Amino acid sequence: MMRQEKSHGYILVTVLVVILIGSLLAVQSLSSSIMAYRSNLSSHISANAFSAAELALKAGAERLPFLTETAPFIIPQQAIGYFTEKPNAWWLDAHAAEIIEHNIPEEVGEARYIIDYLGFIPNAQENPIPIEGDHFFRITGFGLSRADHGSILLQSTWRQRVFLAADKPSSRETTFLSWQQVR
Repeated sequence: MMRQEKSHGYILVTVLVVILIGSLLAVQSLSSSIMAYRSNLSSHISANAFSAAELALKAGAERLPFLTETAPFIIPQQAIGYFTEKPNAWWLDAHAAEIIEHNIPEEVGEARYIIDYLGFIPNAQENPIPIEGDHFFRITGFGLSRADHGSILLQSTWRQRVFLAADKPSSRETTFLSWQQVR
């Protein structure tokens, strides 16, 4: 009779160990799934912010053929400091950067840009008032995902060459030079 009671004790302990191991495996599997979900969500948020920043660069580039150093939203960097270090709230302020209202899918997020004028290199040094030459601009595009978790800053540099002809108004040729992700 004593032998049968001992075997019930061993079976009970064995069943409890199996349940404990199964529970640990379930918790580990759930933890891995949550980490994968968070990683995937983070990638999605970053992709949306990057897309918004790209749209901002594109909108800024579309304005370049119509700009001079005195046009709106061209801000000398000295006037506002280094704006790539500004917080998201500064970029979302309506007066800080031009807001892109059109052609932004709802899931992408907010897109803003600033064009700053870098300088002018004249073609000929003998002309006292240089007109022909190269104007250089930098567009900084800000993208914020809808979830308000991720923001991206992209910058592109552009050259706008101005040509004069005796019988025509001046013409402009805009050329893309480079781009970089700032943050």
